[in-house]
Amino acid sequence: MTPDNQTRIVEGIVSMIELSVAEATAAQKTLKEQVTQVSSHGRNLEDSLRVAREKFATLEEQASTMTRHGRTLQDSLRIAHDEITRLTRALESDTPSASRLKSIKLDVAKFGGGDVSIAVALDTFPPHVRHLAVWLALFLPCRAKYPLASSSKQPT
Repeated sequence: MTPDNQTRIVEGIVSMIELSVAEATAAQKTLKEQVTQVSSHGRNLEDSLRVAREKFATLEEQASTMTRHGRTLQDSLRIAHDEITRLTRALESDTPSASRLKSIKLDVAKFGGGDVSIAVALDTFPPHVRHLAVWLALFLPCRAKYPLASSSKQPT
């Protein structure tokens, strides 16, 4: 082999090595970019998972609160229904009963009277006038506080 051939072979080998190094460098750069991108996605995924866990915990807490409120509402509705049933039976009955002498608490704040407890003896009134008796029991305390124009103040 002549020295010129050897030189050309060495130059060819060097050229192939340089080309291989350039390709390897490009591949390494691409790989680094992909690793960076995957890491970024991994961080984003971790952040997304953390946010999802927090939202899930919040939703569980809200569901628990709604369940508690639902039970409270159901209990309140049941109590109100029972009381309405009891009062309806008391109003429809013509036979006297001690349980119907129970005090009824009424709010008359809109008339300026505040909370007033009035014992209404429903048994003492006929069924067709019981509602009128309750209305009068409510109105008369308000009438005392806010009297209508008396005869002495009327114009002559």
